[in-house]
Amino acid sequence: MTGEIDIAPQRRKKISDWLVRAALKHFNTPANRPSCCNNHYYRRSLYMTIVGVIADNDKMFETGLRSVHSGLDDIQKSGALGLAMNRGWRAIHYQNYSLLYLVMTMQVAYQQGYDLFRQKVNGRSFEEAVDFLLLALENTYAIEGLPPGEQDLAFTNDEQYFAWMEIWLSHFENPAMEQFAGLYRPLFNRGVGGYVTLFFKRPEGAKGVILRESRKVAAAQPTGPGAGTRYPRLEKWRQNQ
Repeated sequence: MTGEIDIAPQRRKKISDWLVRAALKHFNTPANRPSCCNNHYYRRSLYMTIVGVIADNDKMFETGLRSVHSGLDDIQKSGALGLAMNRGWRAIHYQNYSLLYLVMTMQVAYQQGYDLFRQKVNGRSFEEAVDFLLLALENTYAIEGLPPGEQDLAFTNDEQYFAWMEIWLSHFENPAMEQFAGLYRPLFNRGVGGYVTLFFKRPEGAKGVILRESRKVAAAQPTGPGAGTRYPRLEKWRQNQ
């Protein structure tokens, strides 16, 4: 990865050593429950995985990948992530938030030759977790096992939370997700892949993409049928399901 950049060996080592120290400090800083064991853990593990690759540190890389196995172990029969469901009225938010970091971690591993996207534990994979999320976004009240009461879906107004979808769509065909992501593109997250649409979106020809995406963005503005709703882009997507 960093081998493509011409850096003097001594300077490269200095940078790598600093990244290792920073990642280890971040990973080992005590965290409060319940975030310590899922979303914060997944985020810290992502950085451990990335720095492990950059610094050629196998131990850090392997430590980061443990989060993927932890996430797999947490997938329930319904596809829900058990720790996310413990978050009550923000359960769906944390189902998505967990996938944000786990999918990016799997992509880093994939670039190193390890395909974890289709790995299963107890017959379940992250495909079930993704399906659960999309079903819950379509109709939270139709999902058994969700905490009672109305879910907070305010995160659907912020495109940064869906950066992982571009990565997922580069591995799986998912028409419902493709429609959903199309309402939020271009997707960017400074901590998870940066300009993910630029890096992962399948090419369709510049003119076609610009025309199609501009129409979707315009259709999603809260001036149409979804005007006045709390989650205009989510409601626009629901109408097409």
